[in-house]
Amino acid sequence: MPMDREREDRLKEILQEAHQPVAEAKSTRRRKSESPISGIGNVVGDGNTVTNNVSVFPKPPVRKVIVKTGDDVVDAKQKFILKEAVKNIVDLEAKLKQSPRGFGSVWSAFYRRFCISSYSELPKERFEEALKYLQTAAGRIKSAKTAPKKLGSDFTAVRITAIQTRCREFPDGTARRKVYMMEKFGASSLTELDAAQLEQVYRYVFGWKR
Repeated sequence: MPMDREREDRLKEILQEAHQPVAEAKSTRRRKSESPISGIGNVVGDGNTVTNNVSVFPKPPVRKVIVKTGDDVVDAKQKFILKEAVKNIVDLEAKLKQSPRGFGSVWSAFYRRFCISSYSELPKERFEEALKYLQTAAGRIKSAKTAPKKLGSDFTAVRITAIQTRCREFPDGTARRKVYMMEKFGASSLTELDAAQLEQVYRYVFGWKR
């Protein structure tokens, strides 16, 4: 019986010695996994918790570009006047020319004349020059010999409108025109003139210098 107990105790010691390296290895692995981790970009797993510093940069503000009419270019009213002047040329050519130009061609000639790519780029200081350029172009079209015949009553209306518009460009324009008409034809109203007289008044007012 004592021999059996001795043998049993020895067997227990052997088994304990055999399990001790395994337990130490597990303990070592546990200590390694619990060691502190620092730095950016670490990969975390197995339920461990790692405090990592992450830099978050705010998005730059979105800049909204607002296009405004500059102080040195034509304003909305002046652009409207230019467009109406171009429309007048296109309408006249459609009635009087065999090969009339369209809006694109008329604008292209305008852009070349003033070295711009859009009428919105026209310097404000050149507005009067640009308007006169378009009005002169329209005047040349209306000066065609066939204009009175082709336009009929429209020709008279167009001439009267052009004369009145031109006179408004000068502080004393209307008064000067009426004096001329009275001295030349004894008439005070444009509607009292025939086609030839109206043409003379037209050439007279468009010959004024600023």
